[in-house]
Amino acid sequence: MTFFTDNQTKRDLNLIDRYSNKSVYAIFNQVKTLGASRLLEKMFNNPLIDHKSINARNSIFKFFGNLNIEFPLKDEELLNVESYLQTGGIGSLASFCNTARIVTLKLIGVWEEFDLRTSQILTTIKFCNQMKRFISQILVSGENNPITDELKTAFEFLDTNIKENWQHESVQISFSEIFAYDHMFRVHAYKKLVDLISLAHSLDLYLAVSLVSRKNDFTYAEALADKHNILSIANCRNPLVKYAKGNSIEINEIENLLFLTGANMAGKSTFMKSVGIALYLAHMGFPVPADKMKFSVKDGLYTSINISDNLEQGHSKGSSRGCWRIEKVDYHFR
Repeated sequence: MTFFTDNQTKRDLNLIDRYSNKSVYAIFNQVKTLGASRLLEKMFNNPLIDHKSINARNSIFKFFGNLNIEFPLKDEELLNVESYLQTGGIGSLASFCNTARIVTLKLIGVWEEFDLRTSQILTTIKFCNQMKRFISQILVSGENNPITDELKTAFEFLDTNIKENWQHESVQISFSEIFAYDHMFRVHAYKKLVDLISLAHSLDLYLAVSLVSRKNDFTYAEALADKHNILSIANCRNPLVKYAKGNSIEINEIENLLFLTGANMAGKSTFMKSVGIALYLAHMGFPVPADKMKFSVKDGLYTSINISDNLEQGHSKGSSRGCWRIEKVDYHFR
């Protein structure tokens, strides 16, 4: 099952707009690699509906939020490695013939492919060495690491192979080394390296999201099973409004209907959007703009906020009507 919403809700809450710096997505898009940016967009488009999965993702962000560590890789170098590995997954004979062709071209004075292959191999070696040091730094930096097993598996793979094959990071590289490295990277260790790149993107995302949480004083919501009917948020703020004032909300099995009234520009629509954004982020397992939050997991979120206010400039177009509905329909907001 998936979390259901619609484009109207995404527009109402200013959730996802890759081309605007005034969206919730833009707040969290502080990643350094294109792969992490794609992963972030995927998470924004696919919130979770299982409370265990939500709390597990929460725990990862919390862990990285306690680390004083920076992502060490450059995006252009990582893209170079990805481009090289896209031609991987080949057999030993194909690797040998392809490398022999490149070396032969160099011998007759055609250097371009040889120089490109040399650059790709050296960049891949550098990537492996950087990831080994980076993973080691994470493993010794904190306790209760929720992805320890994944990191240890990657480290053991790198530690075993780097000792024997991948220490070379010099500019000079021999013909025999090109054959050996290309066979290692695109044949023998191809799947491991693809997984290592995915891990690098994930680590970039974890560090970026946890940094956003620290800088903005966000918190991590506690997800409850869908059999409950609880929504409790303390000092909930709209992250798109500068110097936003927080509000609190309490909904349970007995008190599950809320009427919101007030004068124009009193903050009604902003409050509704604040709660909607917090609920959406909470279902993603992301930090939320509040002091504390506990919620029952639902199947979806729909809003219809019929206003044209400009929150950035503080403008209101007059009276507004709106509602949001959370599937399964256990609590309502009018």
